[in-house]
Amino acid sequence: MNETAKMVLVLVVICILSAVSLSITYENTIGIIEERKAAELKAALNEVYPSESFKEIEVPEELSKKNVKQMFQANEGLVILMEQPGFQSNIMVLVGIDLVKKQFTNIKILEHLETPGLGSRIEESGFLSQFKNKELEKQDFDAITGATISSAAVISAARSASIGILKSITGEEDAITSATIPLEPIGPIGVTTVEDIVKKASDAVK
Repeated sequence: MNETAKMVLVLVVICILSAVSLSITYENTIGIIEERKAAELKAALNEVYPSESFKEIEVPEELSKKNVKQMFQANEGLVILMEQPGFQSNIMVLVGIDLVKKQFTNIKILEHLETPGLGSRIEESGFLSQFKNKELEKQDFDAITGATISSAAVISAARSASIGILKSITGEEDAITSATIPLEPIGPIGVTTVEDIVKKASDAVK
């Protein structure tokens, strides 16, 4: 066997060993990575709606068209993951909603690639704090000067997540107006009730 053939054979063996090594490493770490992602998601969900557990529920087609990516049942409420176009990227926003009190619990920016120092200010507590415990019918949010598009995207995500849900609770077409009149509590929330509300919300935004 000449020197060239030997070199080729050595390179082939090295490539095979490298591929096997990478495959073994991936198999050994994928479980750890998935567990970490699950823990990070649960922590994020707890930030917007404190709960011991969350149950992911199916997103109706009409809501998925409104940028709803995932929905989670939590106690007497919902946590909704929205994907809203920003200035430079899509912004992933978690929106917590208390179905009994008919108010936001909190929101959290999960992911974005907005301009550092400008659009990235959507993560500042001064901006996000205006959503905490805000009644759903009061949609008067302030955008950030100098980051209008990015902050408006977050506001739009919160509004989109809430209006269909509010319509399903009030049963009124003009939910924001009708909800200014105090409504009776909708009672204990169970899986069937939550899924019924989600279905009605889907019908409301068609």
